[in-house]
Amino acid sequence: MIQEKLIEKLDIELLRKQLLRAIRGEKTQKEINDLFNFNFNQCSKWESGEKRILWTEFIHLLELLQLDIKPVFRAPIRYFGELSEYASLILYLSGGKKSAQIARDVGVSRDKVGRWLNGKQIPTLEEMLLVILTYYSTMLVIIIETIVNIQNVPVIYGLYKEAYVFRDFLIKNPWVYPLSVALESKDYQKLENHKNGFLGEMIGINLEMEVSLLKKLQEFGLVAETNGKYKLLKPLIHFTMKYKNTLPLRRFFLEKGLEYVENYPDQPAGCFMLYDVLLIPQDNLRQVIDLCFDFYNQVQKVIETGESPKENLRVLNLNLFTLK
Repeated sequence: MIQEKLIEKLDIELLRKQLLRAIRGEKTQKEINDLFNFNFNQCSKWESGEKRILWTEFIHLLELLQLDIKPVFRAPIRYFGELSEYASLILYLSGGKKSAQIARDVGVSRDKVGRWLNGKQIPTLEEMLLVILTYYSTMLVIIIETIVNIQNVPVIYGLYKEAYVFRDFLIKNPWVYPLSVALESKDYQKLENHKNGFLGEMIGINLEMEVSLLKKLQEFGLVAETNGKYKLLKPLIHFTMKYKNTLPLRRFFLEKGLEYVENYPDQPAGCFMLYDVLLIPQDNLRQVIDLCFDFYNQVQKVIETGESPKENLRVLNLNLFTLK
């Protein structure tokens, strides 16, 4: 599981250093200091750890650089507050637990958590990353993916390099999924021996592509070959992992959409789009989240005002898949 691997192996200090450096990108430390109107090299101290960057400073830095992580919090867990309001955010992430339980979960002192929740002490970036990691570990990876190239954060990328390579392979080779289905089909299973080109004929690809994809799937350990016949070791879907926390979101959208259809039966809102598997390249993740919330805003307007927009509303039932 992602959570177990991260908790066991993730170096939070190194993550902070690499993340801040990746966020700065091509900008110099002086340019970051100028954005904050610092007359000293605060950016260098943040990156080195000489001075801890506070969570509120981190959020402000993202805003200054026009990097938005709000949709990541809104989509999976439906947190609509300000990210700088750390006390509310911590309570929301923990599910409203008491300070003593949060302290035990996160591994910090009860007094410190109490100061966070009372607004007397702002948590550092590392401390908030620990809170996120504790309660929504998959979000930590999504947040980083949303604002920077994940390869620029080696401490994370190194843990899941194989999964990223596999995901990129799936994105670039859309024939892989139908090929895996063909391998399990009754027509293929009836063959005593593998007939070159048969799988390709089933899904509409040539022999060269069939052979290439089968060899690659063997390298990933998804396919085995015995006596000239290929066998899918596990369904392809098992090699990806749902964003666990999108289930409430998907149910919410579906319920709102159905409510609209029921209340406005004469309106063109009955177009249901079902994605069994939606492979999302890193660069497209934010657009998908934006699409979800554009839909949400449209439905809310209809429910609250009774005014139907001219364009069709679509009910999106999304199953988002990402890392192993």
